Amino acid sequence: MAEGRALSPRGRALRLLVAGTGGAAVAWVLAALGFWLFAGPATLIAVLIGGLITIGFFVLGQLVQVALASAEPIVVMMASLISYLFRVVAVALVAAWIVKRVPWVDGRQLGVTILIVLAGWLAAEVFAFSRLRVPAFDPPQGQTD
Repeated sequence: MAEGRALSPRGRALRLLVAGTGGAAVAWVLAALGFWLFAGPATLIAVLIGGLITIGFFVLGQLVQVALASAEPIVVMMASLISYLFRVVAVALVAAWIVKRVPWVDGRQLGVTILIVLAGWLAAEVFAFSRLRVPAFDPPQGQTD
């Protein structure tokens, strides 16, 4: 980013996508190391699946926000809320389906991995957002709704 120049709405959304993905990846690796050290290598299948579905759905949801970043603010807000709701519900449904259909995947390990990866995504996204330059404008003096 050029010094003193704010990113476009799309640029800010892309920056959040990159930060979230990076934070999720770091959390995923830490989860894998923790499970491997404390529960053995057999847990890595659940960790792999949990990380993949979490990062997959959250990347797709953030791409919706990237695509709509330049739209009207109400459209961006509604798309963000709907895509977040979809992400959370989809991850939960896919995880429940996997636990039911694939007996050798431990549901607790899968769920904990999803929560760890999700926490990494959100923490990195909040950190990145706190450093974005988001322009804010007051309405011209004398104008009312």
